[in-house]
Amino acid sequence: MVMAMALLVLMQPPIDVVPVVDEDTPTVVDEPWTAHDQWIELRGGRPSTFTAMGVPDRRFDLRRQLLQRERMGGEHRVHRDRPDGWRPTAIVLHATGSGEPGSGFTTLDETYRFFARPAARASAHFAIDRAGRVLQLVDVDDAAFHVATPGWNDVSIGIELLNDNSGEPYPAAQRGALTQLVRTLGVQFGIPVEGVVRHATVQPSDRRDPVAFPWRAWLGTLHDAR
Repeated sequence: MVMAMALLVLMQPPIDVVPVVDEDTPTVVDEPWTAHDQWIELRGGRPSTFTAMGVPDRRFDLRRQLLQRERMGGEHRVHRDRPDGWRPTAIVLHATGSGEPGSGFTTLDETYRFFARPAARASAHFAIDRAGRVLQLVDVDDAAFHVATPGWNDVSIGIELLNDNSGEPYPAAQRGALTQLVRTLGVQFGIPVEGVVRHATVQPSDRRDPVAFPWRAWLGTLHDAR
């Protein structure tokens, strides 16, 4: 499948849309990116040029970090199978808040109950609270519904950060847990550092999250686990 994706990238016609990149603000493009292979081409060409993810800290055990989903009602209902043979090639970061101060949930229980409602019609694979606790909502082998841009849910893992998205700082414990989780997923699926993007980058028409996240500094923590 990896070889097939690489061939698909190389066979694509040239793409005229060029993103305006600033490390600390959302990427702006003329049109939303419609598939991950387009994103690869826009980000600089062949996957072999990408930066390998750092190995997670051995003290971080994802199984111990995950809360018991079952006590909240089991796996999130809003998900689907990924297409046959597909696996995650990107990780998308979100903030749970609407942009109003105080929004965005205060606990993982609240987050689970919100997404568990059929009316929510959305989901994510993981959520991380301000204390660095991790909750898995959807199995990574399945596609969650966390990006409205076509093509992205089938090739990505969605991570929600509990934050009001109005400029609220992201605590060190939350950022640290995110680093270890992303490294763990990156090593497991071969996702490079460049495969980690913000919701605002892949859905620029109506999303700006995660607002005020220290993007440049945090990306640097993914390169080296020591």
